[in-house]
Amino acid sequence: MKVRVKQAFNDWQENVVRQENEVFEMTEERFDELSHNLEEGFSVDIADVVEIIDETKIQGDETTPYD
Repeated sequence: MKVRVKQAFNDWQENVVRQENEVFEMTEERFDELSHNLEEGFSVDIADVVEIIDETKIQGDETTPYD
């Protein structure tokens, strides 16, 4: 899944600081692990740190007619 960083955080597993608005991929397992670690260690909800990007949204106008 793709996620967008809403609040910078230190991604210990990847050994990198994730910056605000950065987009990156993670597995659902990693998302669950990060969610658990944020909640247990920092009392922070994962929704405050990252948002899942809905890859099914279509950008642009898909109904543009051709003359």
